[in-house]
Amino acid sequence: MMEVLARTDRLCTCCMEEHTVQTVRVQEKNLIHGVLVEYPAEYFYCDRADAFYADERRIRLNDTAMKDAYREKIGLLTSHQIKAIRAKYGITQRNLCRLLGWRTKTIMRYENYRVQDESHDAILRRLDADPAYFLQLLQERKEAFSTKAYETYLETGTALLRRAGAVCEKQLYEDQTRTETVKEVFGVMEILKNTDMLCGCCMRRHLVQTVRFQEDNIFHDVLVEYPAEYFYCDEEDGMYADESLILANDTAMKDAYREKVGLLTSHQIKAIRTKYGITQRNLCRLLGWGSKTISRYEHYQVQDESHDAILRRLDTDPAYFLQLLQERKEVFSTKAYEAYLEIGTKLCGTAMADA
Repeated sequence: MMEVLARTDRLCTCCMEEHTVQTVRVQEKNLIHGVLVEYPAEYFYCDRADAFYADERRIRLNDTAMKDAYREKIGLLTSHQIKAIRAKYGITQRNLCRLLGWRTKTIMRYENYRVQDESHDAILRRLDADPAYFLQLLQERKEAFSTKAYETYLETGTALLRRAGAVCEKQLYEDQTRTETVKEVFGVMEILKNTDMLCGCCMRRHLVQTVRFQEDNIFHDVLVEYPAEYFYCDEEDGMYADESLILANDTAMKDAYREKVGLLTSHQIKAIRTKYGITQRNLCRLLGWGSKTISRYEHYQVQDESHDAILRRLDTDPAYFLQLLQERKEVFSTKAYEAYLEIGTKLCGTAMADA
């Protein structure tokens, strides 16, 4: 279906006559790296020739839209999300490259026409979620910036870190439905280690404790209790978490929920995969699931009951693994197929011997 965005009197380069040319948007489908994607594309439409055409700008925009649809489908940041991360820190494309130690045009390419690899995507995600990481890189590469730029970025990063710390404190002390006072919580916390680091709570360098204590929360209307880790600043008597601790605590909460409702935990799913010596992506291929499904189940997403049942069957029945492997043989390399076949056959033999 064609959506008309604008009508302009101009020289039509399709029929080479001057008339009203429509700017239109249509949904297009295309294959990129073997993945079928659908995305909005803009063209000029000549009703006299009943044909679409595009100028250089629209060709570039359509190409970016296609690659953004691809990025969304495989779980990468889109060009708009990368631009938003940069805008949050108020940093130029060139200076962000300097901060990350990348080539000077890398961010410009990612914001326009090039799809980033997974390692660069992970770095950008960490930068988005963890202002302390931004400040750490800024300190390490201070000499790459002018004094004015350095001070501006330092001020922005510090403000974002303070805001992130405030959010963590609010989540910890205000949003939890608990009856203990803060002092009571501190009384039962376990100190895991002390680290000399820049504190995200008081913004001074000193020994920061990494602590663990039992936290309770309501997830999908179920009350769960789980071990949570935070950084503790004794100078401000406050707690905060970086991206890795936030993710770890989220996984711990969801694992407590999974145990309570009778689903496999993230560790059990990982153990099943490890038993067969299969990668996350290849296990998804074996089961016919999206390429990131197992990665999500091993980290932050709770599986549904149907997928849980399949994983449980795979855990207890190596013959089922071999059956799926045979059915989907063509999706694996010869080396991977033979390795999985050998492991599955051994497990099947062990299961028969035990029976």
